[in-house]
Amino acid sequence: MTECTTVSTQWLERNRETVRAALHPAQHRRRYEELIAQCLAAYHRVHPLPGLQVAELCDTLHAFARVTASAAVLCAGDVTAYRALAPDLFSDRSAFADLFATLMDRACAALPDRYGKDPLNFAVRDLMLAYRIAQDCLPPERLAPWRDALSDPALRDGYTSGPKTDNRNVYIMGAEQLRHCCGLTDAADFISRCWERQRTHFSDDGMYLDNYDTTPRYNPVLYDLTTRVQLQFVLWGGYEGAGLSQMRSVLQKGGLWTLFSQSATGQLPSGGRSNQYLFNEALICANCEFEAAHYHASGNRELAGAFRRAAELAMDAIPYWLGMGKHLRNCYADAGIGTEGYGYYDKYMVTLSSMLAAAWLFTDDRVPVSIAPAETGGYAVSETQHFHLAIANAGGYSIEVHPDADPHYDAPGLARIQHAGMIHALLPVCSFPADPSYRRDPRGLPAPCAMGPGFIGRDGTPFFLAERYGLHARVLCTHSAPDKTAVTVQYRDAHPESGAVLLEEQYTLTPDGVTVTVTAPHARPGSLYYALPVLESDGDLPGAAHPTVTQTPGAVTVRCAESLCRVCWNGDTPPEVKGLYANRNGLYRLLLLHTKAPSLSVHFTMQ
Repeated sequence: MTECTTVSTQWLERNRETVRAALHPAQHRRRYEELIAQCLAAYHRVHPLPGLQVAELCDTLHAFARVTASAAVLCAGDVTAYRALAPDLFSDRSAFADLFATLMDRACAALPDRYGKDPLNFAVRDLMLAYRIAQDCLPPERLAPWRDALSDPALRDGYTSGPKTDNRNVYIMGAEQLRHCCGLTDAADFISRCWERQRTHFSDDGMYLDNYDTTPRYNPVLYDLTTRVQLQFVLWGGYEGAGLSQMRSVLQKGGLWTLFSQSATGQLPSGGRSNQYLFNEALICANCEFEAAHYHASGNRELAGAFRRAAELAMDAIPYWLGMGKHLRNCYADAGIGTEGYGYYDKYMVTLSSMLAAAWLFTDDRVPVSIAPAETGGYAVSETQHFHLAIANAGGYSIEVHPDADPHYDAPGLARIQHAGMIHALLPVCSFPADPSYRRDPRGLPAPCAMGPGFIGRDGTPFFLAERYGLHARVLCTHSAPDKTAVTVQYRDAHPESGAVLLEEQYTLTPDGVTVTVTAPHARPGSLYYALPVLESDGDLPGAAHPTVTQTPGAVTVRCAESLCRVCWNGDTPPEVKGLYANRNGLYRLLLLHTKAPSLSVHFTMQ
């Protein structure tokens, strides 16, 4: 039994009657259509859709297919409801259906040019998603040329799965099962052979290990989730071949991780590459809608309702940034700030809408919505072997700790504290890596940083947790209830059981806030510090956050619009003001909190 399975059972036992009482109907498909319309309207301002050509986009067919899949959803709905977003794009249902058909024509015409090239691994799944949706809203004669293109046996020969048999191979599995269920090919044997290579790349918790063959193993959370969503297409499409029970087991265990790792603001955990893009939360939607339908069909209405509510929370985390025309969580006019080299707007803006299209397809609006673990709290989960994460939730707060981290994307320490309803990241929602593999505000220092402790050793050596990659950590949940959850993280310099304890953090979450108590056995007396990065700016667009920070002995208050963070600690001096650090979200000023006491206690409140 996995940790998430145990936590799920305990959560249901504690909340079953509350969940049942909260069950109510909800129309998620319409909300997905609204978000997709917003996304395409923003994209249309940069790349006018009527004249859009495959060759003009970065990653060409890869990005173009995601535009096409997104348009398919709106073709199935009533686009006239979105005229205010883009009057020239959504003025007429018939005209938009013609536009979708033109996009599909262009994409299918480009397929032979991409045979044997990497974008085909991703593009076919999106084109098959578009085709499957179009089956229900367009006449058969209009589908005929697409059917011919997408049933071409050369398509399969054109896939490249990569030397590591990585997650592209699972995208192919999803594409092939969609082709199979639409009557375009027989995919059972092909999928079973793909699965035989992929099945060992999932952890015991059902999580996909994208870096399964590397040492150390820093696996990105996003690549776990996106891979599981592609596997969902295999089951949704009715696959009945070899490995089916294993696939179902992987998805069920991994789905529980999605449910219980979601933050109080509805977001995906922040570790690893491709993080902080809005499509992260669209993938939560797709995963949770699929699992909701599965649990409802098996008679578990309570868990089904929880998954549907988790999808709502993820939806709620998207509109603020999408309304600014952004594809990730910052307000920089330069769309490259916060992105990896592959994370450009052309592809990842419509990755958001195409993943919402997947959620739309998986949605069963007959399944009632209830309450989600992320909003009730009362639990902690961790995965320290492959993903280096510890997550706790109670009293409207959630925390995410990285006991270790990939130096290209994160730093060890407290990655984020979030409170339900807060939009602006006045405190970090992801850390500051030592050697970033993404673009940042150039004013930020090139050094690792995170919320977390530091001290001067008895031998005079400085120690800051954010700079200490590769420590061994032990995570223990000592109390779990909706009004109080407590987690202890011990850091050692060798084996997590036998090495000397360098540092211990005790996190306590209640409705009154989050308290971190730090002890360091080898610290010089009076030398305990706590690193606190506070937001200075998250960009230069209108609407960007530029908080005010008030510092007094033992307290720091950060305000922006209606949001407020207050941090108090057991010290009697104002914080030391240090340099600027940049992460994906913005520019942060580092403050060092100090105490002369034997232990350091820091208390965070947000509203």
